Amino acid sequence: MSGTETTASLRVVLADDEDIARTLLRAYIGVLNRDGAGIEIAGACVNGREAVDTVCREHPDVLFLDMSMPDMDGIGVVAELVEKSPEHLPQIIFVTGFDADMVGTIDLTALHFLKKPVTRDRFAQAVVKAREAIAQRTPGELLGKLRAWLATTPGTTG
Repeated sequence: MSGTETTASLRVVLADDEDIARTLLRAYIGVLNRDGAGIEIAGACVNGREAVDTVCREHPDVLFLDMSMPDMDGIGVVAELVEKSPEHLPQIIFVTGFDADMVGTIDLTALHFLKKPVTRDRFAQAVVKAREAIAQRTPGELLGKLRAWLATTPGTTG
């Protein structure tokens, strides 16, 4: 797997209401870890409320977030994280069956998008992009980009 080898650890939270989707992401993480990716799963969540609580408690580096979950969609999760944990925002990767147009205008430096079904190669590329975004980010940059994204996304109040 080119580009996934690293010594820096990466803590992630998986948030998807579908058990098969969480299982698949865990399997991909296992494969990447065999290649030295150093990814730790800090939590796995089945709904939006659990995702917010886990991210606020665990402060992961990356959140793999399903766009459509019970009780709170991905946009709602992002909005709550911006409000509740602005100093510990993870890099967010939406994992969804929606087309990119349905997600709204995505600033790919703030959010990433993986369309289901997710392949191992696309997952590995998303991990590399997330690492790069984290390494290049300045303090407050992600918060500003997420607030701007929420302000322009249909169905949110910003």
